[in-house]
Amino acid sequence: MEVYYENEIGEMMTNAKTYAVVDLEMTGTNPDGSERLIQFSCVFIENGKIVNEFSTLINPLKPIPEEVQALTNITNQDVKKAPTFDDVAPTIYALLQQTVFVAHNIELDYRFLNAEFERIGFPSLNLEGIDTVQLAQVVLPTLASYKLSDLTKYLGLSHNHPHRADSDALATANLFLFLIKKIKTFPKSLLKSLLKLADSMLFETSDVFKAALEQDEKDIFDGYYEIKGLVLKKQVLATSHKQKVLFPQTKAAQEQLFGAFLEWRQDQVQMMLDINQQLTDEDKTLVIQAPTGMGKTLGYLLPGIYWAKNGHQLVVATKTTALLDQLTKDSLQLLKQIVPFSFTVEVLKGSGHYIDLDKFYHSLSMPLNDQTRLLQMRILVWLFESKTGDLDELKLTTYNHQLFKLIKHQGVTSLNPNSPFFAADFLRQREQRVKYADLILTNQAYLLSHAAELAQTAEGLIVDEAQHLSTAVLQQSQAQIDLDLIKIMADTLLVEMESRISYSFAQLVEQGFLTKHEYRVLLRNLQTIDYGVPYLREKLWEKFCKHKRAKDDFVEIELDGGKLLGFLKSNFAIFLKISKAYQEFLGQVNHYKQRFEAALEQKTLGYEATSLLTSWFNNCLKLIGALDNWKLLEFSQLENTDETLIWLKYAADNPKTHLRICFSQLSSGSMLKDILYSKFDHIVMCGAGFYTPKTAQYVKANLGLSDDCVFTSYHGTFDYQKQALAVLATDGPDLSNLKDKKIYHDYLIAALTDILTVNQCQTLILFNSLEDIKAVYSGLEQKGVTKKREILAQGVNGSPGKLKKRFMLSSNPSVLLGADSFWEGIDLPKDKLELLIITRLPFQPPDRLLNKIQAKRLQKAGHNSFAMLTLPKAVLQFSQGFGRLIRSQHDFGVMAVLDTRLINKRYASEFIKALPNDLPLVELPTGNMANEIKHKLQEFETFK
Repeated sequence: MEVYYENEIGEMMTNAKTYAVVDLEMTGTNPDGSERLIQFSCVFIENGKIVNEFSTLINPLKPIPEEVQALTNITNQDVKKAPTFDDVAPTIYALLQQTVFVAHNIELDYRFLNAEFERIGFPSLNLEGIDTVQLAQVVLPTLASYKLSDLTKYLGLSHNHPHRADSDALATANLFLFLIKKIKTFPKSLLKSLLKLADSMLFETSDVFKAALEQDEKDIFDGYYEIKGLVLKKQVLATSHKQKVLFPQTKAAQEQLFGAFLEWRQDQVQMMLDINQQLTDEDKTLVIQAPTGMGKTLGYLLPGIYWAKNGHQLVVATKTTALLDQLTKDSLQLLKQIVPFSFTVEVLKGSGHYIDLDKFYHSLSMPLNDQTRLLQMRILVWLFESKTGDLDELKLTTYNHQLFKLIKHQGVTSLNPNSPFFAADFLRQREQRVKYADLILTNQAYLLSHAAELAQTAEGLIVDEAQHLSTAVLQQSQAQIDLDLIKIMADTLLVEMESRISYSFAQLVEQGFLTKHEYRVLLRNLQTIDYGVPYLREKLWEKFCKHKRAKDDFVEIELDGGKLLGFLKSNFAIFLKISKAYQEFLGQVNHYKQRFEAALEQKTLGYEATSLLTSWFNNCLKLIGALDNWKLLEFSQLENTDETLIWLKYAADNPKTHLRICFSQLSSGSMLKDILYSKFDHIVMCGAGFYTPKTAQYVKANLGLSDDCVFTSYHGTFDYQKQALAVLATDGPDLSNLKDKKIYHDYLIAALTDILTVNQCQTLILFNSLEDIKAVYSGLEQKGVTKKREILAQGVNGSPGKLKKRFMLSSNPSVLLGADSFWEGIDLPKDKLELLIITRLPFQPPDRLLNKIQAKRLQKAGHNSFAMLTLPKAVLQFSQGFGRLIRSQHDFGVMAVLDTRLINKRYASEFIKALPNDLPLVELPTGNMANEIKHKLQEFETFK
């Protein structure tokens, strides 16, 4: 194991202090006193050096649970002759005296150890403590995981036996020394800012920053500057120079270009040549289907950057910000190594992805809880390192924390020119860099929102995963007004203003923060919203919803623009009052927010006033968000709704809550023509699983592509005959005529229990609904499968983002039950996915209103809606689902399909054609699938 002995670390650690880095293994973590220790380990650090170690197994005098034995590799036999805790307690207690207790998740280890001491009559330890989880979160703010095994892997620290206390303690000790060394690189200004928030940290964890500040002599470093305690990197504006460069046309020249970085492959090179030709000569849209593993990304980036370097700015748009980040991190870095010239790149995302420095600075003065303070500490360190201000660099699984609502950017026009952070603003600096960029990388949502703006300087456009453009443009057009949420948020604000016992707006008036007149006008506007919106809600309910019966979880009632317009005209007076009150309220909130920030700066508000206003402004943001789409009710909007679907939606089991007015465009193709295709001179659209011969017409109509666009498809490079197998069930329930869902769920539970018990491999199970996932997870739990395997289930034990991260980082084979986004856009190479199970063919629910309306329109035009809409959608998603399995030439895996329609329906051939031609298919009864999968996976092991 790597150990740190640097003198500078020793200088930061007071000679009088000995750090005891402790790790425990126990029979379980239940705090009720029923669990026992099975291993205690401790590593001692003095003056920046590891000076001693102590470790012992402990007989818990009770059986060790199977899952704990599997995790720790500590068996009942291992501890059979080990001392009991009573035997070793005196030694452990003596060793820990006059030390600082350090642990990775200190609250668990320190509390558990003290409970064990108290159980046998020892007094509790009373030690200072440091938590390396929190310390790592602050010092290394951009990591995806802070599990000890992931940290040691990231830092290159050897960690031979994770979940063994001796190995974990030594790894934690080296992690602690690394973090201390890293803190030494922080300037004094940053350390001071961190210490202002450090009381939020557990135990005495903040002492490491105090020690560093005492030793640090340098206030700021070269290449950085400080504004109001925020230490930022100086930005250097890189300009691009036009250069006459031609993409090589011969194999010899291409191989010379690729060098050791890229293998010459016929289909990939042909794709490059086709794109180069299209960008140079053609003005027709080129539609490319590039199979997984062909090297699609470099296939378009290489010819694209050659064309751009000749003075043509190129935009590349991928599906999501996650894929955009992956492209930037991996493919772009390889591209820079391959091409013999430099080029400039700018990544564009929506303003909400970026931090507003002024807002963040003012949040530091607000009374916030410890969790938020810790997050602010992470952001302070991240700002010291970031060049972009892109909050996605923090790699959080969710950005729903209230702090991000306070500090996220709302666009350059929202900035205060008088702010000390105005010149340093990340988006303003980005605007300057975009002008000189050869290549602009963005996501499809940003592209669709800013196509006209981007086309002012860019001539060329490449859209990756272009099959999703139709979904993206429809999602962008979708909006809703939740009438009950508006009422809830208005009520919340009024209660805060009027009914607080300890401190309310009356005290703010007395203190002079706002006048009586300002308070009365503010109150009147909120009351108008609070009373008016529920009035309209009840009228809507009476007119359109009262007599509707529920057939599904949600009731959806179609409205045309004329009906809604007529309703609003008949209630015009109250509608106008609400609209005027909302506009006035927006102006008041902006005005008082500036006043509040000025008061924070001048420190003229007390704690109670600051706390009240912080909470009130947070809730203002929620009300403004709930009312943001009120503009869609303007009469001019509703008079032109031929291509717009409008409907009312509410939960069938609770119709008196959350009545929503929903909006969506009906045709993606016409929208794409207007807002995208007309703007760029050269367009290339590419994707994997983009179309099949039967779905090409559907894709063309759905994307609004002209008849003269060119469709091109390339062969894949995988040998599916050797790399994969598809196993198809022959005896499952008939899902096209299913009357009782319990029969289907029982079938899935039995089948999956058998398959998962026999095959201990990394497994992704794809579903069509969260309802099915919950039912199956519950069944697997009852069968005891969740005790033997880590089962991650969407909607049960985590969000999609969190589950993806846990699944990809899992050290032991896990099982992931997912729907929706898990069918595509998740890259699981090699042993990160060995078994893919598709529970049901991915047909969209026909009862969804948008699907029904689109189907009706096709039928009205004389088309078969199943053949033109329902089937092509399902086939493409099925193809995308299979695409999760084999991601490289070194991948091997099995796909199992538990839907017998893939065998016995007339349309089954369309799904089979969407699979690779050389993929072996085996039809089996469900009961035989587990062993067939096992044998095939064992066979694959011999090829690895």
